[in-house]
Amino acid sequence: MQHCQPYSGLAAIYDRVMDHVHYKAWEQYIVSRFMRYHASVTSILEIACGTGSFSQYLLSDNYRVPGVDI
Repeated sequence: MQHCQPYSGLAAIYDRVMDHVHYKAWEQYIVSRFMRYHASVTSILEIACGTGSFSQYLLSDNYRVPGVDI
């Protein structure tokens, strides 16, 4: 049995595992909340960002997006 660090095995296939998640829809929902409450947001910290796929949508709308994950 091969031993690897936690999550390193999953990292290689993470985007395929998460393919069912509609990141663009989530991004639109989050931005709509900012607009609804007149929040002036320029930076969003994404915690547990995985490979950063969701962050890319926020970045495309000109948000600053630092992300952290294990």
